Amino acid sequence: MADIFSIGLGALNAAEIGITTTGQNIANASTPGYSRQEVLQSAAQPQSTSYGFLGGGVQVDSIARVYNQFLVDQSMSAQAQAASYNTYYSQAQPIDQMLSDQTSGLQPAIQGFFTSLQSVANSPQSIPARQAFLSNAQSLVSQINGAANTLTNTSNGINNSITSTIQNINSLATQVANLNQQILQLQTAANNNPPNDLLDQRQQLISQINQQIGVKTVTESNGNVDLYIGSGQSLVIGNRSMTLKAAPDPANPTNTEVAYVLNGATGVLPSSTLTGGNLGGMLQFRNQTLETAQNAIGQLAVVMSQTLNQQNQLGMDLNGNLGGNLFVPPPAPQVLANASNTTPASALTVSISNASQLQASDYRLSYDGTNYTITRLSDNTSTTYPNTTTFPISLDGMNITVNTVPNPGESFLIRPVASGASSMALAITDPAKVAAANPVATSASSANIGNATISPATITAQAALAEVTPPVVFTYNATTNALVDNQTPSTSIPYVSGQSITYKGNITFTVTGQPQNNDTFTLQSNAGATGDNTNALAMAGMETQNLVQGTTSFEGAFGQLISLVGTNTSSANVNGQSQQALYQQIQNSQQSVSGVNLDEEAANLLKYQQNYQAAGKLLSISSQLFQSLLQI
Repeated sequence: MADIFSIGLGALNAAEIGITTTGQNIANASTPGYSRQEVLQSAAQPQSTSYGFLGGGVQVDSIARVYNQFLVDQSMSAQAQAASYNTYYSQAQPIDQMLSDQTSGLQPAIQGFFTSLQSVANSPQSIPARQAFLSNAQSLVSQINGAANTLTNTSNGINNSITSTIQNINSLATQVANLNQQILQLQTAANNNPPNDLLDQRQQLISQINQQIGVKTVTESNGNVDLYIGSGQSLVIGNRSMTLKAAPDPANPTNTEVAYVLNGATGVLPSSTLTGGNLGGMLQFRNQTLETAQNAIGQLAVVMSQTLNQQNQLGMDLNGNLGGNLFVPPPAPQVLANASNTTPASALTVSISNASQLQASDYRLSYDGTNYTITRLSDNTSTTYPNTTTFPISLDGMNITVNTVPNPGESFLIRPVASGASSMALAITDPAKVAAANPVATSASSANIGNATISPATITAQAALAEVTPPVVFTYNATTNALVDNQTPSTSIPYVSGQSITYKGNITFTVTGQPQNNDTFTLQSNAGATGDNTNALAMAGMETQNLVQGTTSFEGAFGQLISLVGTNTSSANVNGQSQQALYQQIQNSQQSVSGVNLDEEAANLLKYQQNYQAAGKLLSISSQLFQSLLQI
C-alpha cells in the first residue's frame, strides 16, 4: 500500500505545482519582460523487485524559464539600432525643417537680400530703396543669428541629455550588478535551480540599458551576466558595476562626452565607439549633422560678411565718402588648447586671409616634437610641416602662426567659422552709407576727334580714390601710339584697343576704338554722382559668383547644407523604421517562444486539474485497499 500511496502523493504534488506554475503564467501574461515558465518532471527512481522494476511515480525536477538566448541577442541588436536611428531622427528633424522652410527660412532671406540690392542698383539715388535693402539685410542677419541660436540650443540640449542618460545607465547597471549577486546566492541555496522571476527582471534591466547605449552580454559559468560597451569597456562584471561620467571634451569643452571611471581615473571614450541606443544616436547626430550645420552656417556668415564688406569698401556712398563695412567684421578664428596641454591657446595666432577659401570645418594642430600636423576634421585631411617651418603658414584661407613652441604631444583645436553666424551683425543703419557708386569716374572728352570710348573703372583698393585726386588725364600720342598721363613724371602706356589697362595697381579700365592724336580720357573722383550704380551692380552680382570655397554661390552653399541635413534626416527615419520593424518581428518570434498564451495555459490548467483529481482518486483507492487489509 505504501508504494501506491507514495505514487499518488507524488502525482498530487506534481499536479499542484503544475497548477501553481500555470497560475503564475496567467497572472503575468501582461507583465513586461516576463518569460513563460513550465514544470520539468520525470519518472521517479523505480524499485527493483523479484518480478522486475516497479515504478516509483513522478518527481518534479525544476521549474524552467522558457527562453531563447539567440532571439534575445538578435532582439537587443535591433533594439539598440532602432533607438539610435529614432533618436537621431528626432534631433535632426527640427533642424531639417528650420533650414528648408521656404517661407521664413534662411534661403528666402538670402534671395530677399540680393533682390533688394538689385533695387538699389536700379535706383541708386532712392533712399526708400536703400532703406528697404538695409531692412532685408537686417532680416538676413536675424535669420542667420536665429539659425545659429537654434543649433547652439540643440547642442546644449544634447549635452544635457547625455548627462541624464549617463546617470540613468549608471543606476540601471548598479541594479543589474545587485541582481547578479542575488541570483547567484539564490541559485546556490536552491541547488542551482534558477530564480526565474529575478532572471526576467535582470533581462528587463539589461534591455533598458541597451535602449540607452548598445551593450554586449557575456554569461559566466555561474550564471552572472557581464555587460560591455564601446570598444570593450566593462559596464557590469559580476556583482560590480563600473561608473560612467559626463565630462567636457578635452579638445572642445563646449561638448559633453562620455567618460569612463576606472581606479579613480577618468578617461573620455571616443564617441565613434559608442554606437547604438539613444546615447549613440545623439553622438552620431552631433558629429555628423549638428556640427556640420553649425560650421556651414558659420562659413556662410563669414564669407558673406567679409566679401560684401570688401566690395562695399570699394564703392562711394551718397555723401561722397568711400564705403565702409556693411556688416560687423567676423571674429577671428577660435583657438582652444587641449585640456591636457600646459601650453596655452595663446601659443597660436590664427587670422582669416581669404574668406572665399574657408572650409566649413574645424582643424586640429598637433605637435610631436619634430613636425606640426594640421588635420581638417571634416574629411581628416592632414598636412605636415617640419618644426623648421617659417610662420605664418597659409591654409584654407587662414594664416596660422605658432608664437610659442608647444610641448611634444600637445594639440590645439582651431575653429575658423564656428562663431561666425552667432556674431553676424549689420554695421550701418544710415541708408546713405550704402556705397552704390564707383569712387572713380571715367570719361572721354567731348572734344575728341576719334571714336575711342573708355569703360567704367574697376578698383581693388580704397587708395584708388587718392590716385585720381586731382584728376588723371590720359592724352593719346599718335606718334608713339601710347596713352600718356599728366603726372610728374608721366607714364606712357602702349595703346591696344580693348586691352585691359591697370593704373597704379588699383585701377583697371579699357579704351576701345581708334583715338586720334591729342584725344583725352580722364579718371577722377566720382563724388556727387548719386545716380551711379556701378558698385551696387558689383555687389548684386555676387549672388551668383562662386565665393564659397571658390566652388559655389551663397545660395548654392546653403542648398548643399539643406541637402546634407535632409539626406541624413531621411536616412535616419528610413533606417529607424526598418530597424523598428525588424525589432518588432524578432519580438514576435521571441514572444511565440517565451510569451504567455492564455489559451494554452487554460488547457494546461484543465490538464493539471484532471491530474490532481486522478491523483486524489489514486490516494482514495490506496486508502480503501489499506482498510480492506485491516479488516481481514
